[in-house]
Amino acid sequence: MTPPEDPAVAGGQGDGAGVAVPASAAVASALSLLESLPDVPVPAQVEVFDEVHRRLQDALATVDGT
Repeated sequence: MTPPEDPAVAGGQGDGAGVAVPASAAVASALSLLESLPDVPVPAQVEVFDEVHRRLQDALATVDGT
């Protein structure tokens, strides 16, 4: 199962229209994916965790400028 896409945070870098999303919004969006876990079979939860991790890394990169 692929984690749901959040169009408000396209890759954690923007809103899909080239507009930067504040890091706090990107973090909130990433963490909101965890709410889907009860409905996701355990073997597929790895994909959700990977997506959350990727989004949090992207948000961190925007904060520290790398």
